[in-house]
Amino acid sequence: MLQDLPAELLLEIISLLSFRDTLMLGTTCKAVYSTVAGVPKNFHRHWVLQYLKLIPKNIKIGTIQQEADKDVDWMQAMREVFSLFKRLAKCPPPGCGLQKYLRWLQHRPADCDIVRRVLVGVSMLPASFSEMTESVDEKNESKIRFTKRSKIILNWLFPEEKDRIK
Repeated sequence: MLQDLPAELLLEIISLLSFRDTLMLGTTCKAVYSTVAGVPKNFHRHWVLQYLKLIPKNIKIGTIQQEADKDVDWMQAMREVFSLFKRLAKCPPPGCGLQKYLRWLQHRPADCDIVRRVLVGVSMLPASFSEMTESVDEKNESKIRFTKRSKIILNWLFPEEKDRIK
């Protein structure tokens, strides 16, 4: 039945799925598998962003505005992200009963959601605090605020409403 669907409709169905669900669907028939094998690179971009939890899983591919990324190999980026997190899973757990600020991580795997989130979030931050801020007033440069990009990253890192930067 799936093999009778036009390739455009299969792509539309796949655009609604996560990468994992797409792979599972690809195991059901050759037509879906071959469609999955030839998806456009924006699908891989979308799946990488979903995997890194930078976008929700319920957002359809193509609804996120894309920057110019013609030179990026998103399939390779996806492989590298999967590989890095697989290696992270093999690391010892980060929690430690002797260290006050790491006790809450005891018995959690090294690749748990919070560790992944922090690694991704910190990697998106600029190298210095001054690059994260801008002057509020041209006359008084001592008043600063976070740049729009920095606010987005910090609010993503700390998703609790009470921790949001306005």
